[in-house]
Amino acid sequence: MEKLRLWLALALGRQVLKYVALPYALSAIALGLYRVSGPAGFAAVGGWIFICIFIASLALHGLLTVNAAFSQAGAAELDRRGRYRRPRSRSEWAEPLEGDPELAQLQESLKNGFASIKSGEGLKALQELVYEFTQLQPILGRRRETDPLAVAHIPALAEETYRQGLSVLEDALDLVRSVDPPDMQRLGAEITELEKEIESLRRDPTQERRQKIREERLASHKERLEMMKQQQLRVDELLHQSDRCGASLHRTRMELAALKADSSEESVNSVTATLRLTINQAKGVQEELKRLGA
Repeated sequence: MEKLRLWLALALGRQVLKYVALPYALSAIALGLYRVSGPAGFAAVGGWIFICIFIASLALHGLLTVNAAFSQAGAAELDRRGRYRRPRSRSEWAEPLEGDPELAQLQESLKNGFASIKSGEGLKALQELVYEFTQLQPILGRRRETDPLAVAHIPALAEETYRQGLSVLEDALDLVRSVDPPDMQRLGAEITELEKEIESLRRDPTQERRQKIREERLASHKERLEMMKQQQLRVDELLHQSDRCGASLHRTRMELAALKADSSEESVNSVTATLRLTINQAKGVQEELKRLGA
């Protein structure tokens, strides 16, 4: 009896009825045609229209009720099993996402990788991204319960945005490993010393051969330092793209929280368009940097 009451509550809930009200209204109009025109009219027009629309309405009603039931069950299971734990603040790390082993492994790998090379910028970018994604999950869960059709595409786009953010951070980690700040400082100091030495050697005509050697070493050092600076610029660009992914997830969370139960299609489309744009921009930057590095 309890299960029957739950199913009735779902079937008569606002999130279901808002989508089946129009089909039922059309079937009522068809029935009205029958009553006005009589049996002949019913057989010719109103009857078949009423039967078709009413059966379709019942089927849609049942499908939406089942979908709402699964959404609630999924959200309850998520909370019961604790697939993720939301960080209370941006400075706290969220636990790995157990729902997707690949994402959990990548998240932990990036965390350990940035920590091993003591990259504070990389760790901060990763932490911000993880924070925004985990904060978004409960709101997505609630929206799936109250308005499943309106936000149908958003969870997949949000996860793809998160994956893209992790992907650019993975590229950034590879580049950071090739750029050693102490090595850059050492090269800069050696360049300064070589320039002074070359200036001194130019005053002595007998040191022409040594001067040439120092100049070749100076050119090599400058080339290496410039390559490192270019790599650092690429790292900065990738970290910026990660920030953009986090900002898009943040905006999605804010806009979903602000949507009313009868949310407009325009508002939902704005959220999905922003997520798609962020994903495409991050992919474009990755492809451009790979082309430049080829």
